[in-house]
Amino acid sequence: LLPQGGGGGSLVACRSDGQVALIPEAAGGSAMSLPTGLSRLSAVAHSATALALAAPDQLLVVGIAAASSPATVRECPLPPDSAIGALAFDAVLPGLLFAATREGTVHAFNTRGRVADAASASRPRKASCVFLESLPRAMATGAGAGA
Repeated sequence: LLPQGGGGGSLVACRSDGQVALIPEAAGGSAMSLPTGLSRLSAVAHSATALALAAPDQLLVVGIAAASSPATVRECPLPPDSAIGALAFDAVLPGLLFAATREGTVHAFNTRGRVADAASASRPRKASCVFLESLPRAMATGAGAGA
């Protein structure tokens, strides 16, 4: 169950082909289907207002602010050779997303980042998923700590 503003929520169903269905908990709400374009879904995570979906070489964040608003989909830029195997949102900073590769590297993303619109400097900054940094396997596992 993915909580949404106003105390309601949605049941989220994800298929391995990347198709996502949101079924509102409230009576009278209509179900929403969201084709993501992902193939071979490898990991899923959620926060109160977002759903992160990963295929081995692609990462999307679906923003779900309210049942009445359309979902926003943002692609997160992955470093080369990043086969994503697990995802987790930070419990304290829900805009922070961690993506672990199958090789053990952990990538950090700001899913609520803002970037300037390249087409016009006068337009407001648009929402984006921004890559922050990578923690190599040795750091992510704590290898060598305290030695």
